[in-house]
Amino acid sequence: MSAADTSAPPRGMPSAEIARPHTTETPTLVRLYVWDLPLRFSHWNIALSFLVLAVTGLYIGKPFGPPSGAASPNFMMGWVKTVHFYASIIFSVSVLARIIWMFRGNRYARWHELIPVTKRRFIGIFKTIFFYTLIFRKPPASLGHNPLAGASYTAVFGMYLAMIVTGVALYAPTAAPHSPLHPFTFLLPLLGGASTIRWVHHAVMWGLALFSVSHMATALLTSLVEANGEFDSIFSGCKEMTPEELREVREGEALDDANAWHLRARWPWRKRSA
Repeated sequence: MSAADTSAPPRGMPSAEIARPHTTETPTLVRLYVWDLPLRFSHWNIALSFLVLAVTGLYIGKPFGPPSGAASPNFMMGWVKTVHFYASIIFSVSVLARIIWMFRGNRYARWHELIPVTKRRFIGIFKTIFFYTLIFRKPPASLGHNPLAGASYTAVFGMYLAMIVTGVALYAPTAAPHSPLHPFTFLLPLLGGASTIRWVHHAVMWGLALFSVSHMATALLTSLVEANGEFDSIFSGCKEMTPEELREVREGEALDDANAWHLRARWPWRKRSA
């Protein structure tokens, strides 16, 4: 057979370059520790305490399945309010701890992973939206929070704080005089009265519930498409990616470090070099 016969595949047959991606070889993956223990611990405390708060809060707002008989021997509402109160303490402390860890944790736990302070991460928000809407086949390379997730978490933490403030405002008038929450009674008239505060508290709860559903769905989608352990990482703290993807991530992080204003600023708590 002459060289001319082997220089190109017959018409209708794929070339070697096109056929090569159909190989069954499994790509090499690099396992990386991303989410540290304080971040994962606060994440699960917030998630589980919010679930308890949502169920008990719905019962407090509109009791369902009340026990038969007199209220005093059953004390159902009293128990539900007690559970709601202690769950709110766990929720508030966990949110506060996570906010503190935004300034003390590793790179992927810090606040600049949430707020898009660089041009690359800002543009990455739209690229991620195109991925979730099935316009792009892959999201922008990221090891921690993707740009859209980080921006949405900024709004979520605002909703967390709204839940805490409105919850304190509703509880403070009924708190014992010696309670540390009793001085916050001034919040009730300041925020528009009990009816308005209760409505905001209820609306934000539903907003967080919808976010929780979309959060799990998008994490599962990313995990299935990229096969990088995204969904499992909140348990193990680890993600996986190919060396090529890791190289792309490191190049993007280096670009962010070179262009981020928050790294060039002279913060009061940062030690100045001699």
